[in-house]
Amino acid sequence: MDTKKVYAVIKRARKIVKSAKARNISQKTHDDYMKIGARVIHDKSLLKEARTANTYYKRLSAYNYCVDYSIRSLLAKQDREQKAKDPDWRGTVERLERAIREYDEAQALKDDKPAKFEPKQSKRKHVRGLPSQWTEHYWNNVDKGSKYASVIALLLISGVRPAELEKGVQITFHEKHEVLFVTIWGAKCRDDGSSGQRERVIAFDCEGLPPDSPEVFLVRHYLAQPNATEEGVYIRANAKALYSYVSRLSRKIWPRRKHHVTPYTFRHVLSATLKKSEHFDDEMIAKVLGHASCRSQLEYGSVSQGGRGSSILDVRAEKTLRPHKNSQQHPR
Repeated sequence: MDTKKVYAVIKRARKIVKSAKARNISQKTHDDYMKIGARVIHDKSLLKEARTANTYYKRLSAYNYCVDYSIRSLLAKQDREQKAKDPDWRGTVERLERAIREYDEAQALKDDKPAKFEPKQSKRKHVRGLPSQWTEHYWNNVDKGSKYASVIALLLISGVRPAELEKGVQITFHEKHEVLFVTIWGAKCRDDGSSGQRERVIAFDCEGLPPDSPEVFLVRHYLAQPNATEEGVYIRANAKALYSYVSRLSRKIWPRRKHHVTPYTFRHVLSATLKKSEHFDDEMIAKVLGHASCRSQLEYGSVSQGGRGSSILDVRAEKTLRPHKNSQQHPR
């Protein structure tokens, strides 16, 4: 590659980097995008073969991110090598040229999406058709000696995400006031703070609750652990294993159902139950669910799917929520 072409490649790369804003994402999302993007680079048919819009746009986003990251990394590497008078810097420019060709191809593919996608599979469908007070029936069928009993209890009362259970959820108990505190470290949180609550603490009133309730079960679980008062008790679960356990028990209880209960079903029903109550406004519901916006909770459950009530006293979240765009509360 002659000198004129070398500098033309570098100039083009700098122009691309300047025009595209660097994305601030978590390390996990970066790793996922690089893995998916590399697969798409190797096989472009993965974009056309995407069956759902969600899969297509995720693959496309990962592909574009991977190409953009490659150009930025190679350009920075070339700059370092050139300043250090490393003889390999021209080889890096050749790799940069290939990355730019991939960038041009990615730009051309942006509007070449599949003509038709399969309908989006709503998580709400798992709630439809379940008998009234099904959560009580489900809880009664949970083996209280199982390692998942405390996890199911948390799903029932807090709507915690499976990814948050993988991080670990802390429970503490104030015996004098009979209040159970559940601390959740959020999933789906962006580094720029535009989505999700990094931490939320939900308080539950346990006074007068039935001895077989999920809240009381968690209190007993807490009190049975050594050093609980000093350190709290942490409850964890593998997300995939939890999905398997929850749906397997659902099939056992309701073998004729087409769509079975998943961990997210509890989240939808809790949201519906809070919406049904007069004691919870949109902001409080959003905080319980770990959202950064009051609007997000509108996608979770409807009043008709709500249960009898919730023992939630209060919730504290790290960030102030973004309100609805209009001043009126959205219909539930």
